[in-house]
Amino acid sequence: MRPMPCADAVGTSGPTLWRAGPTAGGTGSDDTTRAHATVLWRQIYKPHYKRLFSEWHRITDMKVNLHSCGSMIGILDDLIDCGVDIYNPVQTSANGMDPAVLKERFGDRLVFYGGAFDAVSLPATASGERVYETVKANLRTLSDGGGYIFAGVHNLPGDLPEAHLAAMLRAYGDCRDDVACRKGTV
Repeated sequence: MRPMPCADAVGTSGPTLWRAGPTAGGTGSDDTTRAHATVLWRQIYKPHYKRLFSEWHRITDMKVNLHSCGSMIGILDDLIDCGVDIYNPVQTSANGMDPAVLKERFGDRLVFYGGAFDAVSLPATASGERVYETVKANLRTLSDGGGYIFAGVHNLPGDLPEAHLAAMLRAYGDCRDDVACRKGTV
C-alpha cells in the first residue's frame, strides 16, 4: 500500500495541526546547557520543522499548534519562522517564560494557549486567593490585544483543591467582564 498524500489524508481545511515537539531547554538548569541545546535544536530539528510546517501551510488553511513543555523562549522566534501559529503550553514556571516578556516579544506573531494556571508555581498548598490573583494577572497579560486561548499549563493535578478550581473560574469570569481584559480573547 502506497502512502497517501497529506492533503488527501487530512483535507485542506480544519482548525489546527497539533504537533508535540522536543523541549529546547534541555534538562540542565545552567545557561551553558540551554545554549548548547538551542544550537543543537537549530541544527537538527529546525530544518525539518520548517519544511513540515511550510508544506502544511501550503496545502491547508489550518493553523499549526505546537505543544512543547519547558523553557522555549530561546527558540520561539525560530518556531515562528518555521510556521508555528499557536504555542502550548505557556509553562510560566519554566526559566524565562514570564508572561509579560512572552507577550511583548512574541504576542503580535503567536497565539498563546495556556499559562493561566501552573501547578508547579501554585501547588495544592497555595491559597485560593493567590491562585485567583495569579490567574487573573496571567489572563490580563496574555490576553491583552488578543491572541490567547484560556487554559492551564498542563492537566489539572489530582490533588487540586476545589478552591483552586473555583479561583481559576472566578478569575476568568472577572477578567472576561473587566474592560481591561475585554480587548483580548479571554
